[in-house]
Amino acid sequence: MTAEPAASRVELLEAADRDVIARLRRAEGQLRGIQRMITNSRQCEEVVAQMLAVRAALDRMVEIHLTSNIRDCARGLPPEEAAERMTSLMSMVTRKAGVRG
Repeated sequence: MTAEPAASRVELLEAADRDVIARLRRAEGQLRGIQRMITNSRQCEEVVAQMLAVRAALDRMVEIHLTSNIRDCARGLPPEEAAERMTSLMSMVTRKAGVRG
């Protein structure tokens, strides 16, 4: 495995961050739409379907952000602290996913 050049790594991070920001803006619009749906007494199934779509979008954003930033989460930390940070992140993700260990 070859190391990525620093500039290329920065460009990838910036692109991933832009992607996550765009997705957050879309999710924000979806949430406002859900609020209107509830205010307008839309059918429960329609509201829940939109809520589930937003949740799936947020889950994807977590995946994108974590994947693109995992290397930097523990950079510069002593090995023990880095391991603790990785364990904490994995715990957060698996707890959210309902994975039991």
